[in-house]
Amino acid sequence: MSAKRQGLELLAPPATVAPPTRGRLLFVEDVVRDIFHGRKTAWWVRHNVAPGQKFHVGKDCAWFEADVYAWIDSLRPRAE
Repeated sequence: MSAKRQGLELLAPPATVAPPTRGRLLFVEDVVRDIFHGRKTAWWVRHNVAPGQKFHVGKDCAWFEADVYAWIDSLRPRAE
């Protein structure tokens, strides 16, 4: 071994915390079929459902299932 070679220090990777489970990844057609049971159109879903939680996958939109249900729950009137 060479005298110039320095000792290497191995570092453990930082501990990561798993993100909370947000359910299935739903595309527009899934939301229309599984959440609204065909009562809303794909256009309506793209333009109205959980706009702050929507993200784009290519030219399509997607949401996590828990985000869609949380958005629907936020629209319900609260009893005071």
